[in-house]
Amino acid sequence: MVNHPNRKKVFGLALDQRPSPEQIRALRDGLRMTQEQAAAFVHVSTRTWQAWETGQNPMSLATWEHWHLKVKSLKPVKAPPLQPPAEGS
Repeated sequence: MVNHPNRKKVFGLALDQRPSPEQIRALRDGLRMTQEQAAAFVHVSTRTWQAWETGQNPMSLATWEHWHLKVKSLKPVKAPPLQPPAEGS
């Protein structure tokens, strides 16, 4: 299928594309997740995740979309407010 500028994309990929190992690792690294954590996050084995990141097996577009939707659902962690110094310190 020929790419066209008006074709729908799913999280940056055309419908007939699959994420590259570099894209997969960059997203995981950006979230500061280990491979084990990322694998558990999308319900696959660590070995499957490693195969995606090394390019041995391609990640499906459905899994890529699932990953992004779950990441979007994460609530940002806010740091607790700083406590003012105690009086007389």
